[in-house]
Amino acid sequence: MTRRNLFLFVLFLCCTLVVFSQQRRQSVGLVLSGGGARGLAHLGVLRALEEAQIPVDYICGTSMGAIVGGLYAAGYSVEQMEKIFYSEEFQLWLTGKVEDKYVYYYKKKEPSSKAFSLSFDVNDKFAFQIPTSIIDPIQMDYAFMEIFSGATYASKGDFDSLMIPFFCISSDIENNRESVRRSGELGLAIRASMTFPFVFSPIKLDGKIMFDGGMYNNFPSKHMLDIYHPDMIIGVKVAGNFPPPKEENIRSYLENMLTTDSDYDVYCDNGVLIEPDLTGIGVMEFNKMKECDRLGYEAARSKIGEIREFLVDSVNSEDLQKKRDAFNAKKPPSTVKMLSIQGVTGNQKYYISNSMKHGLNRDDYTTESMKKNYISLYTDPNIKDILPSLYYNDFFDAYVMNLDVRTKRYLNFGIGGHLSTNPTSFLYFGVDYNFLDRNAWLFTANTYIGRYYKSLYLGTRVDFSTSFPLYMELSATGNQWNYFRLHSGFFEYSRVNYLEQGDNNLQLRIGTAFDIKDRLYLSLGIGELNYNYFDNDYIISSDTSDLTRFDNYSVSIVREYNSMDDVQYPTKGNYQKLCIQYVGGIERFYPGSKLKSSYLTDINHRWLQFHAVNRTHIPIAKYYTLGVRADAFYSFQDLFSTYKASLLNAGAYQPTLETMTNYMPEYRASQYLGIGMENIFFVENSLGINLSARVGTYLYIPIRRIVAYSDNLPYYEDVFKKFYFIANTVLVLKTPLGPLSFTVSYHQRDNKSNNPWSVSLNFGYVIFNKRSVDK
Repeated sequence: MTRRNLFLFVLFLCCTLVVFSQQRRQSVGLVLSGGGARGLAHLGVLRALEEAQIPVDYICGTSMGAIVGGLYAAGYSVEQMEKIFYSEEFQLWLTGKVEDKYVYYYKKKEPSSKAFSLSFDVNDKFAFQIPTSIIDPIQMDYAFMEIFSGATYASKGDFDSLMIPFFCISSDIENNRESVRRSGELGLAIRASMTFPFVFSPIKLDGKIMFDGGMYNNFPSKHMLDIYHPDMIIGVKVAGNFPPPKEENIRSYLENMLTTDSDYDVYCDNGVLIEPDLTGIGVMEFNKMKECDRLGYEAARSKIGEIREFLVDSVNSEDLQKKRDAFNAKKPPSTVKMLSIQGVTGNQKYYISNSMKHGLNRDDYTTESMKKNYISLYTDPNIKDILPSLYYNDFFDAYVMNLDVRTKRYLNFGIGGHLSTNPTSFLYFGVDYNFLDRNAWLFTANTYIGRYYKSLYLGTRVDFSTSFPLYMELSATGNQWNYFRLHSGFFEYSRVNYLEQGDNNLQLRIGTAFDIKDRLYLSLGIGELNYNYFDNDYIISSDTSDLTRFDNYSVSIVREYNSMDDVQYPTKGNYQKLCIQYVGGIERFYPGSKLKSSYLTDINHRWLQFHAVNRTHIPIAKYYTLGVRADAFYSFQDLFSTYKASLLNAGAYQPTLETMTNYMPEYRASQYLGIGMENIFFVENSLGINLSARVGTYLYIPIRRIVAYSDNLPYYEDVFKKFYFIANTVLVLKTPLGPLSFTVSYHQRDNKSNNPWSVSLNFGYVIFNKRSVDK
């Protein structure tokens, strides 16, 4: 080769290298640290980088950084991510609360006065069960499945094939090391990366229990350099290492026990570290998300000049959106064709599968339509936890929903009661045991102990594995109420009771769900009502009471709708009830020492009665709700042999705590109407503390009052002879153990010797076991 030709060859080679070097774009890796609520600063950083047209070629993160980074890599824009994080649904992820619209009313246990419960695992030698997490991941797990499943399919499970190549860090506590997640189910990998111990329950990946990646590596810059070899690394640090433990500071002990110090070096010659000033914002202060977003944006904007010292390449918003649209076009619709259930027996699979299909046609299977059945199943007392995931089946051209289910067989002990300055206090003790086979079984027993109210309840319920909701309950109940004229201590005993009411019954219920909050059931019952009383108030200790016994049977059809947020002191929701009941039986009367008249001793009674209740809570302002209540009761019941027996067997209007716990003859009738309004002012916080002031007025209209002749024989008065007025003011502090209430009320009375005013301080719910005849 001549010297001239050699010179031309070298010149051509150099020009070629220059051209190719100019065509090669610099690559940028973005590293996002963990930091809880502080991690929302990453949104502001991404917005600032997009505005400055700075490309992101690779992205990785830990914990909250994994969530933000994973969303961005999965094709979500900053605006879409903001809608997710600032939504009410995200708040549910943080609290573990279940949206009320997804909870089946028919599956709820009968309410009780339980304040707290203790659980023991039958399958684990009755080991005492301590919750493994503060926040239930029920909402978050399903949301992650919905959000990330499309990206998993579009990338074929290879995170390098996402819109932006991505990896995240989780912690393998079995081997005491970090785990780099680069493939598999994207949602599960991110879920593992943000599972901080005791806050969220852990999940298994590749047979290993995984926790928050921040335990071992909160800033995976070194992995970014080793895996992708970017020309430049931009790191975002929103949290640092914890300070040394302090004496008598348990939180600092746990922080240092559960984590090791992370290295926040960018590990790149062309590296820039962005550190937003998040002083004063805690990792759990999610109410300051927008402030974190703003501070992240400002911190990133201040670093644009430094980034441009190393980076000359840009990407405009149109090209970025085209790239995003192209990737999102690969995501299939959220149609679900099949269910795959793991971790349970064959019979249990049958029950779970049918439960997930309630109210759905095969063509209606989508992640959104199946969510209510998923949550209903998750909240079943037989289910410990469910880890949902989706994988795409090309043959069916649709998703298969996989549910990894763990069941539980717990023995639960409940303790509670009602404490009052009035003589109506009682204690509550309950136990229940549940297990799941082809059907779901629940066995329950409870007792109420007190001078005012005593009760013993035994019951069982079975939820059938049918294609539509169907359950059956069998229960045996013994109730006794003692109404006293004199106030005295909790355990003190009085020889002469003003009035005693007993209700022993055996009931069979068969029910179904019309809708999420709507149930219908048929009830068959037999019972014995016992009334011990004195027909006049002038008695001495040697007198014996009259006794009326009513051996009865009943058939009832009841439709109930209930979306109220509390059984006794609601601030929102509605309640409607329509009960049609046929009652028959034999009245037997046994006179006491004060009776001088003659009465029939055995009388047959048969009647039909209707009871309708409507309670509506209308939100007027953020902290003000107007409650409206309407009651209608109409019974074709004939009168019993005595005045008090007729009243005790009649309907009772009970809109207040005092009418529920006291014998007030004015508010008992076989036919009545009632209407009332309640002004509810309330404030609440995320810790479950709810303070409300409730001012209510009610009008009670007996259609025909039951009155007595001079010899105490009952008769019906003419229609609409008298109305009664009730005013009620209650201050309520709801706590995790129950409500603390202070009540001042006025109940219009006929007898002037009865004080219409009452004042009481109460703690706990007033809830009674089942009665045989609806009132």
